[in-house]
Amino acid sequence: MAAKGVGEEEVGQVEDAPLLEAAHACEASDAVRQLSGSRFEAFFRVFHRLRFVSVAFWAVLVGVCAYFALGFIGRCQTVLLPPASSPAGVARALYARLFPRRAAEQDAVLFMRVCAESSRDDVFTDEWGRRATENITRFLAAYPNSSYVRRAVGRFTYNESVYENDEVARLFLDALVAKDKKSTLLLLTTADNYNKRAFVEYVRAHLASDVDTRNGTYEVMMLGSSAMDADTAAGTARDLRSMDLFSIPFALLVVVLVLRSLVLVLVPLISVACSVAVSFALMNGATHLLDVADFTPAVMMTLALALSVDYSLFLLARLTEERRRGVPFRQAVMVAHCYSGTTILTSGSVLTLCLLSLVVMPVVQLRGVGLGGMAAVASTVVVNVWLVPALLCAFPCLFGLRGMLPCVRRCRHPPALTPED
Repeated sequence: MAAKGVGEEEVGQVEDAPLLEAAHACEASDAVRQLSGSRFEAFFRVFHRLRFVSVAFWAVLVGVCAYFALGFIGRCQTVLLPPASSPAGVARALYARLFPRRAAEQDAVLFMRVCAESSRDDVFTDEWGRRATENITRFLAAYPNSSYVRRAVGRFTYNESVYENDEVARLFLDALVAKDKKSTLLLLTTADNYNKRAFVEYVRAHLASDVDTRNGTYEVMMLGSSAMDADTAAGTARDLRSMDLFSIPFALLVVVLVLRSLVLVLVPLISVACSVAVSFALMNGATHLLDVADFTPAVMMTLALALSVDYSLFLLARLTEERRRGVPFRQAVMVAHCYSGTTILTSGSVLTLCLLSLVVMPVVQLRGVGLGGMAAVASTVVVNVWLVPALLCAFPCLFGLRGMLPCVRRCRHPPALTPED
């Protein structure tokens, strides 16, 4: 009896299979029927006709944005500014108004010392200190932006006659020498603009080539906000590469497992690349108007990566579902664009409004983060509701392939598409 029951159940399942397929087809036809004759269908017809124009436009836009996006990380800096209404903020505003020239400057420090612990050389009296200072001031004067370096003050930048006859100068210069007289400082005053990274690279390169360290006996290092911002930017770039190295393969694995297609994995990759390029380029322009914290690119990259994969899954999952129900490719893209696109717009709008609250906060560090997050979210939404459907419509022979790994025969002879595709 048990065996008979199992057999009857299997027969029932086989008999029900056509009914299930018919039910899915009815559901699919209902979704298409609801959009038939609607304003969205009319919009989608125009959108489908301009699909190649859209893809070409985005190709040019991303190429231009990629050029400006490369400089965004270098323009970020360590932002340590108090709220404008705080006592420190009021004092800073008064300082900038009463001493505008000094407020427009920043300080960097070159630290010279004796490396060998057993050496008895005295930097304070050693001729090496004077010769090294002369070489440093020489290549600082030759910096391409001649107005960038304003002053260089150190123990060996003054004549000995000034040091011996001016007691105030002697006290100040002696304060630049350590108590053990094996270390000294060279204070640099530079313009407060966004050439910090280039200036730090220039100084470090010439320190390595123009200053004789006598086989490591002496050492010259650069300190200050300029060096810190340059090293922070380099560290941020390394962190972004590490994040991409670990996050993107994991995200693509999730896409493959959900969609069961290696071809459709191209869509999230294109979405991530375009969203990052556009949002970084927008923020590169914003750095001319406000200070952007050095951790903002990492936040933007995280948002762009997560949302690009998420929104692409919304579209592609609905597309795959409609295709399994037998809907033609073009109509499946239209259904996915309509229903999943609405979800993407709603989600992106909510996230943008939430990030807008950071922009209006008095903390300067959070304004750049909020603006960068808004740029990343907005770029991701536009890419997924405009570029991704245009790509799907422009290349149906590629994205219409079914299966985890389409065979060579199927790639050479793709499935026939209906006239509507």
